[in-house]
Amino acid sequence: MNWFTVIFATLIEGLSAFGRSSAISPFLGALCQDLSLSKVHISGAYSLGYLAAGLVLPFLGRIYDRVPLRYFLQGLIGLFGVIWLSFGWGLSALASHPFGCWIGLMLGFIGIRICIQAYGVVRSALIASGWNHCRGLVTACSALIIALIASVYPYFCYQASQQVTWQSACLLFGGLWLLFLIPARWAAKPMTPSVPSKRFQASRIGTKGILFYSILFILGFKHFQESGIAFHLVSMCKEFGVDARLVSASFISITVLSIGVSFIAPPLFRHLGARFILLVFLLSDLGMLYGLHCISKQGMLTLFIVCSGIYWGIHAILTPLVIPSLFNEKKLGAFQGTAYAAMSLGSALGPFYFAWMKELYSYQMGLKLCLLIAFLMPLMGLFIKPTSSSLEV
Repeated sequence: MNWFTVIFATLIEGLSAFGRSSAISPFLGALCQDLSLSKVHISGAYSLGYLAAGLVLPFLGRIYDRVPLRYFLQGLIGLFGVIWLSFGWGLSALASHPFGCWIGLMLGFIGIRICIQAYGVVRSALIASGWNHCRGLVTACSALIIALIASVYPYFCYQASQQVTWQSACLLFGGLWLLFLIPARWAAKPMTPSVPSKRFQASRIGTKGILFYSILFILGFKHFQESGIAFHLVSMCKEFGVDARLVSASFISITVLSIGVSFIAPPLFRHLGARFILLVFLLSDLGMLYGLHCISKQGMLTLFIVCSGIYWGIHAILTPLVIPSLFNEKKLGAFQGTAYAAMSLGSALGPFYFAWMKELYSYQMGLKLCLLIAFLMPLMGLFIKPTSSSLEV
């Protein structure tokens, strides 16, 4: 296993952020206007894409185990680029047919979400199969690259939405993405998975009990709120009376803080255990939600930035380090397959939930309900009792 292969897999996962909800958010108003669709319709199409991708993910893991890495990556990269080119050319032609436009949008989102999550499968599987003795360091470095890219994407996409149309942005991104087919062949050529990854197999779950379902609910709900807030962030800022550019720029500070936390958290995890890390994770999430809910008040933006930095720093090590320590290694693959399905389901429902709350009440009401659930979640720490594990950090 060489560093270049892992770095390339990390780069394509990070750069695929243009298909994520925080990057789509600045173009949401223009999409609604040009395609004659409401935010509920577009959020629903995006949610269905997330759901379908989550159901396909375990099978993609099996394909990854059975085909050469270069073919797997080239197929994903080619599909991803073609979908964005189709968005730029095809959706405008369907604008006079709202239902057909919605179907095309939904199918495109399904393909985009499948590719994005598959990039994550590749990166996680490469790290898990080849870096057994320094998984914490490699995970932190990988998270550093993704965080650096994620820090500029919301601001970059917001600025792009002020300069070019969404059609031009899709065409430009799709064309540039196809250029990754060239280094993909070179980067992946010497690599095949040396150890088949059990993490993404769709096997029957053998782990039962309060611990299993608590972790599953936490992961699903966190992705539910993350995707919903990211998808509607610009619209939320308008409702709250806050400059969206200021909030988007704050992600740079959030990224810097999260990078530091992602390097500090692994040694803290070794000394203080999974229960402490999960408790800090849940409390930082509570502070992040409260800061966003009251972001127009003095000092709340700072609270939002600090808590978000801690939250995302721990989030980067949660799946590869913290969660595996809670379960026996033999049951880790079964748990991961179901965990990714839960996270995808949560991510699928988040954008639709906030769009629905905006139509009926307000974004503030949607955040209040999330705050209520987040307030109760730290109590789940009472049920977190690590089992024996041979996984190394």
